[in-house]
Amino acid sequence: MSRLETASDIAVKRPVVGEVLLGIAAMTASMLCFNVGDTIFKLMGTTMPVGEMLFIRGIFASLMVLAVCAYTGVLPMMPRLFTPLIGMRVALEALCSVLFFVGLMNIAYADAAAIGQFTPLMVMAGAALFLGEAVGWRRWSSAAVGFAGVLLIIKPGTGAFQPMALVLLASMACVAARDLITRLVPKDLPTSLLTAGSAVAGMLIGLVMAPFERAWIVPSAVDIVVMAVAAATVLGGYVFIIMAMRNGPTAVTSPFRYTYMLFATLSSLIIFQERPDTLSWLGIALIIGSGLYMLHRERVVSRRAA
Repeated sequence: MSRLETASDIAVKRPVVGEVLLGIAAMTASMLCFNVGDTIFKLMGTTMPVGEMLFIRGIFASLMVLAVCAYTGVLPMMPRLFTPLIGMRVALEALCSVLFFVGLMNIAYADAAAIGQFTPLMVMAGAALFLGEAVGWRRWSSAAVGFAGVLLIIKPGTGAFQPMALVLLASMACVAARDLITRLVPKDLPTSLLTAGSAVAGMLIGLVMAPFERAWIVPSAVDIVVMAVAAATVLGGYVFIIMAMRNGPTAVTSPFRYTYMLFATLSSLIIFQERPDTLSWLGIALIIGSGLYMLHRERVVSRRAA
């Protein structure tokens, strides 16, 4: 800090309390939206194939986000999506959606949500291995603890082993790869356009899945409305997470990503009547604890760099 800085200068730099609270509220609302969408999918999956759900939801999501693109005047930039880098990102987005929902239909909701919380640790490891980012032994240790938590949930080598948990883990690997590729995307490419590409890809991948699933059903009016709500919750989740990142420090808002685990646990217990066993609870605790520690280390490293 320069000695020439006045107290008023420091006050300007300090985050405004209202903005911090808005960022926390937006992050929590984002996690609630994603939880509602995932809960809808798990409920609807008892009668409707995953591909059909992705297709119907994708139609609504595509229409909604393309309307936003038209309103904001970014549609003329659409040709910029047709590059190998963006194509790879969109393909990973579609693949992670398919793998996640296939896995979600076959294991306890809380377990699926907990495996999803391992993603930030996978992104950190990928950034170190493929992008050359410096990662110290403490953060590598937190990643190892988080992976141990995943193993406690999956339970390999035991009678309680859940093979579909490996599908979810593959989905998280796709998410991590997608996020790493996103770092290479030009920063002047609007987020709404990227979201539009992902929505359309989700719709098309659902259609491609049709020949490989059980027969699609004719959706009722209620089914269509519910899928429209699922699409709105996903887009709402993205809007709120953007608000969270633009209001309040990342070090403050990021830990509230783990409110998703709280909402997922409530859904698992109340809606699906699922109760994780002791090892799963321990695994959930290890994953969340290691993630929070990693965020703490990120904050410490950022302060030292500053």
